[in-house]
Amino acid sequence: KIEVVEYSTSPEQFLKNCFLPAQVTAIEFDENDEGPVAHVEVRPEDRGIAIGKEGKNIFKAKKLALRQHNIADVMLVTDEAA
Repeated sequence: KIEVVEYSTSPEQFLKNCFLPAQVTAIEFDENDEGPVAHVEVRPEDRGIAIGKEGKNIFKAKKLALRQHNIADVMLVTDEAA
């Protein structure tokens, strides 16, 4: 199976594209020992879509973010206020 993710020079937009069709409500970046970490916030009802079956969507997002934007890790956060 081939999956296409639209590239963007903006790390924020690229991560949003990785998680489609889940709606990303916010993305924050911080640093750890390994480099930049993206905290991606999604609505509670989109959490399952963002993770994917057997974690394939979050795994894909982590691999692509590292390769395209040198982001060391991607962490999923649920937007509890939604």
